[in-house]
Amino acid sequence: RIRGGQIDVHPTEKALIVNYSIEATVLDEYQNTMIGDKKDAQKM
Repeated sequence: RIRGGQIDVHPTEKALIVNYSIEATVLDEYQNTMIGDKKDAQKM
C-alpha cells in the first residue's frame, strides 16, 4: 500500500518534493498479519 503525504516546494530548484509512505504486509492463510513493514520515502 502506498499512502500519499505532504507536497513541498524545493527551496532552490523549480521542483516539487513529494513525501509518501510504503507499507507491506504478509498475511497467513487466515488473513492474520505475520510480518509488516513501513518505509517513508521522498521524490523530487
